Order: sequence, then structure tokens, then C-alpha cells
Amino acid sequence: MPSSLPEEVTVLPFVGNDGFGAGINRAVKAAVTPLVLVTNPDTLPLDQNSLETLTERHQKRILSGGLTVDHSSRTIHSTGRWPDLTWIRKQILGSAKSLWQENRIDWLQDSLILAYRDDCLELGGFSKTYPLYFEDVDLCAKAEKAALAPFRPKAAAGYIDGFRAVLGKTPPALPASAHG
Repeated sequence: MPSSLPEEVTVLPFVGNDGFGAGINRAVKAAVTPLVLVTNPDTLPLDQNSLETLTERHQKRILSGGLTVDHSSRTIHSTGRWPDLTWIRKQILGSAKSLWQENRIDWLQDSLILAYRDDCLELGGFSKTYPLYFEDVDLCAKAEKAALAPFRPKAAAGYIDGFRAVLGKTPPALPASAHG
């Protein structure tokens, strides 16, 4: 562990690896700030204004997220409609199409989710029973049941190792029941 960490950085020692979601859950429980930013290690704000814009537009009982773009600025949508079992099978085999649908956001990819800490705790965090890459879908399903909504305020985030998360337009109101 580096000895020169800034004093506002807290390291949560842990032996082993019980997954991304469990690590995020530990960090959220230990957080002392009202907002928590769940992000992959390769997703960073483009600049200070991006993070400020995201936090200023963020609201209680909302999960805010972003789009992902690759190193050539090609959009890789990080939101979508609810997956079904057919899609999940295809995704596991590597042949699934994007779940992105214009004007519809049922879930946000956990590469960038901003939430109030209390909202995360109320939802119970990421489930340990969901497989890798599906914890975010479960979290957003729990959010929908608790009347929290996923949304993308206008802001930007930056890249490292060839990936960028860039926040897009605020979508129109979500349908009353996104999946039925």
C-alpha cells in the first residue's frame, strides 16, 4: 500500500476477492460522504467540470449514469432496456446485440453510477448472487421497485486505457412500467 496517499483517501484492506459488487458494497458502507460514485477503474472524469456538473444535476432517489465511448469516440451505449433470458444466453455466448433503445433507460451500466449513499444502502447494494456484468441490472431493478429512476444528466467523463464514459442528454420521462 502506498505510504504517500492524501489524507482524504481511505484504504479498506481486504484479503481475497469476493467480486466487484461486494467491494463496492463495502466501500459504500464505509463512505462518509452523502454521494458515492460507482465506477470501473478505467472510467475517469474528463475534467473537474464534468464531475461538478454531474453532482450538481444529480438528485436524491435517482441513479445517474453515463454513456461509454471507445478510444475513437464511438459510442458504446451503457444503458438499455431490461434483458430477457434469450438475450442473456446470447450475451454469454458473445453474440447478443445491444440493449440500447432510444428514449428508454431501464438500467445503467455500473461503469459509472452516481447515487446518494443512503439510496444505495436502502437498495442493499449489489447482489452477491448475480454474475459478473449483471449486478448493475439487478441494482437498477431494485431501484425501480423502490421508485428510484435511472437517468443521465448532461456532463462528461473521461478515459484511461482506451475507454471513456461520456454522459449524454437527459432522457424523456421513463414509462410507468418499463418491463411487465
